[in-house]
Formats: sequence, structure tokens, C-alpha cells
Amino acid sequence: MSPRVKGNLVHSGSAPEDARPKGKVMRKAAVLFAAIWLGGGIACEAHADGTIILNKASDFQTAVADGTITGVDINQNVSQPPASPADAQQIASNLALAAAFPELGVSNSGVTKIGSVATANSQLSGLLNSGSPAGGQSGGPPQYVSSWCYGYHIDPDLTDFTINLRVFLPQIQSPGVSGINMVTVALTSVTTNGGNPVYKTRAWGFDNNLTPGILAPDPSTHIQGFRLTPVAGNGAGGSNFFNEESGFDLTKVWYVSIGYRGALGGDYPLTPDSPVGSNAFWTGTQSLTVALTPEPNSALVLACCLLGMGLLRTSLRARTRHRR
Repeated sequence: MSPRVKGNLVHSGSAPEDARPKGKVMRKAAVLFAAIWLGGGIACEAHADGTIILNKASDFQTAVADGTITGVDINQNVSQPPASPADAQQIASNLALAAAFPELGVSNSGVTKIGSVATANSQLSGLLNSGSPAGGQSGGPPQYVSSWCYGYHIDPDLTDFTINLRVFLPQIQSPGVSGINMVTVALTSVTTNGGNPVYKTRAWGFDNNLTPGILAPDPSTHIQGFRLTPVAGNGAGGSNFFNEESGFDLTKVWYVSIGYRGALGGDYPLTPDSPVGSNAFWTGTQSLTVALTPEPNSALVLACCLLGMGLLRTSLRARTRHRR
């Protein structure tokens, strides 16, 4: 085929690579970008069963109403196999408290576990966890621990997840001394052995008695945020307490428990119930989210794709102007 001459360009029948229509090249780039993005979306969707989104009182109200969230029943017999999902959740609650607060197993530790109820609360814009202890202890304000528990009732793999928690810590003195001296996050996995469930817990704690100032809520809202990645293990999220039972499996987590320890003295505020609060050991949770941890590699791929498409567009425009 004889070359065709047009201006200063020579065409030999098929256009060279740099002279092909830019629309075709852009379409190829778009397809490649879409494939990368879609692949990332599919990977995220595979872990979606581990997601928790509790951001307002109505979210907590729904979870409490359907039994997904419960307080802790200290009378639950943890030595027997559960007869129902509710029993299983109470067993997990008690075991999580034992793992998060080892002092409960120490005689004369001055710390007592109490039962609690979990209810949605509009004043807190979240969850109220409260319990009324029977009697008291001598030698100063009694120390109590309690918790609430979220039950997946499945076994999501939380390896690639991050936990974000915002708690309301009641203030007992001015300026801003909290009645709570420790906040804990515990995950309980469930496996089977001979057909019987086996519960194992990994727990983190933020203990103000060990590290003064680790609990430092906002002085105007009394709310403090915590962020930790379960796969990080000891020290995750700046925690200063860690306990893991042998056999815990992060790929089979059924329960998330949020626990508290505090001194219930005479200046501990009444619960924020309407119209009149009650004298109880209580805390609030404004939000709990468990979501996939953003992957830096994915962000880098996205940035490179966008940069590459921008450079390609600039190059094609320059070639178009050159041909003209």
C-alpha cells in the first residue's frame, strides 16, 4: 500500500499508536480503572457481615428491642451450655467481664460485678447502661464493674476491621473528674469442641488508675473517643491493659462487649432518665462502629489511576494540537 501524504504526516494504511483516536484509548483506561475499583468493592463486600453501625439513640433502640444488645446478668450460670441465643450472649457477657477485669477473681480486691440493663436514651443520644447494686462496701466508695454486649450471632472475621467507640463518662467533681476509672473493649469468639461451644476472649482496657489521664473526656460534652484495630493485639489504640485467652480466634468473633469500672460514691450523678434520674452505677455510649480498615494500597492504586488518566488526557490533547 502506497503511503498517503497529508500535510506533514505520513500514513501507511494503519495509524501509529500515538495517532490513534483518543476516545478509544480513554475507553481502555476507563475499563481498567473500573476493573480495579470493582475488584476493591468486591473484596470489601466479602467482609461486610462484621460491620456494626450504631450512631444514634434510634440505632441502639432497635438493637435493644431485637435482643442484639443486652446488659449483663450476673446470675447467669456460665458452666452450662446455653439453652438459647439469649443465654449464650449472657454467658459471653460474663466471660468478657472476667477477662477484662481479672481483679474480680481476686479476694478482697474491692471490686464487685453488678448486673445492668441497656436502654436507648435520647439525652445521651445513644445507649444508657445502668445497674443498681445491693448494699455497699466499707472503706470508701465501692468499686463496681459492669458492661453491655452486642451479639452478632454469626462469626465474622474481624481481622481487617477497626473499632470506633464514643463513650459518655459521668463527672463526679468539678472540674471534670470522671466517676469512671476504666473503659474496656472485649471480643469473644465461639468455636466448638465435641459439639459444645467454647468461648474465648481478647480484651483491651484504658485504665486511668495505671495511667492517669488516659481517660480524658471532652470537658464540655464528657465524651471520649477510642479507636483500635483488633489485629494489633497488645497496646491497640493506646490501651494500657490487654488480656487474651488461649484459643481466641479473631476470625470467629460472635460478641463485642463494652465494660466499665468506677467508684460509686455519694457524688456520683443520677442517671439521665426522664423525668427523674435514679441512683445507680451507669455510663453512656454515644456510638459504636466496627468497619473495614481502609487499606493504604487501595488508596494508592486509586491515586495512581487518577494521575495516569490525567497524564494520558494531557498527552492526547498535546498530540491533537501538534497534528493541527
